[in-house]
Amino acid sequence: MHKRRMGTAQTGYGTHRMHKACGPVQAAMSMSGDTEFCQATAVKKQGTLSCCHSIYENIMRKLFLLALACVAYYAHARFSFSEGRVQSWLAGHSVRAMSGEGNACDDYTSDVQVSLVAQGARGRWEVEGGKYEMCGYLKQASAAFTVLQARTHTRFNDLQVRPGGFPWTTAKVTYTSQTSVSASHIPTLTVESEDTVVLVRTLSGTKIKSYESRSTGGL
Repeated sequence: MHKRRMGTAQTGYGTHRMHKACGPVQAAMSMSGDTEFCQATAVKKQGTLSCCHSIYENIMRKLFLLALACVAYYAHARFSFSEGRVQSWLAGHSVRAMSGEGNACDDYTSDVQVSLVAQGARGRWEVEGGKYEMCGYLKQASAAFTVLQARTHTRFNDLQVRPGGFPWTTAKVTYTSQTSVSASHIPTLTVESEDTVVLVRTLSGTKIKSYESRSTGGL
């Protein structure tokens, strides 16, 4: 029985030693698993942060492009409605209208409102209406200049431009003008007018949306 007890004691001691020997291995395995989990978690977090950073960059890029487009649109509006630019455009329109060019009517919007009174040597002209009436008047006036082979020169004075319709899609323009008309069979005429024009920016360029004119001294 004593040997049996000793055997039991040895067996128990061996078992205890085995457990003690396996303890560091299990601890090492446990630590290895924790390390892998932590690494996986870190990779997952890094991927999430990278994704968020990419989304943030895309948003900032779009905001930058939007701001750049707004600045460009605003700058183009300032250029389009600068006094020098407006005066140059009006002078070009005057030349097209008096020379009988067909594209002179294209300078008006389809819904243009016109109020025109012209007192000339042949009587009084009045035009009230829209694009159809204005284009008809331009055709008659240019036909008279063509028959007379008249030459014209227009000078603009007191021109004022007041942009409106944020971000500057329209501009109200007021001015006085003096147009010299000379031909071989008539004395030189000077047409003086006071005009109020509303210009509008369109995809196809600057156009006249409203035109009010009072003039004297024409044909």
